[in-house]
Amino acid sequence: MDTTARFGYRDFIKLCRVTDPENWEDCFSVRGDGVYVREHQGILTPAEREAISEHPTGNLKEPALPFPCSLVQFQVFLERQRLYPYVDPFDMLEWALARSSPPSASAKSASGSAVVQETLLVLVATLCDYKGIDHKERGAARRIAKMTEEFGVPVSDDTVRRVLERIPNALENRQK
Repeated sequence: MDTTARFGYRDFIKLCRVTDPENWEDCFSVRGDGVYVREHQGILTPAEREAISEHPTGNLKEPALPFPCSLVQFQVFLERQRLYPYVDPFDMLEWALARSSPPSASAKSASGSAVVQETLLVLVATLCDYKGIDHKERGAARRIAKMTEEFGVPVSDDTVRRVLERIPNALENRQK
C-alpha cells in the first residue's frame, strides 16, 4: 500500500464513518484542518479526564491529527486513540485501490502497490473459497457483509460487492 498517500477531511469522514463531526465519539471534533480532542464538560474523575484527553502534543488547541496527513500518521492516530474498529477494512481497501493508478503491463511487475493490491484481493478470494463462498455468485456480497457484522465491524453489501468485482482481474494477473 502506498504509505505516501495523503488523507484529508473527506477521507477521514468516509473511512471512520463520522456522522457528527462536531461531536464524534463524544471526545473528538473533526474539522477541515484536522481531528481535535474536545474538552469534556461533564463530571469526570481525573483518570477519566486524562484518558479522554490524550493528545500527541498535549495542546488541545492543535489538531491531534492534522489534515492532510500521511497513512502512517493516520495509523498512529488510530492506534493511540484505539479507533481501529471505526475503520471499515473494505472501505480502506477501496480507498487505497482508488489512489493507485492501474499499472501498465510493463510496469505491473515493478509496481509494489499493484502487487499488494492483487495480494489482498487474492487473500479475499482464498478466504471466500475457504468459507465455501463463490465470490462470483449472487448473494456472496451479502453473506460477507453479514459476516463483518457478526465480527463487529460492519461493511455494506455495496462496498463488499465493489471489492469482489476486482477479484477476477487480480486472479488472472497472478495466474499469468
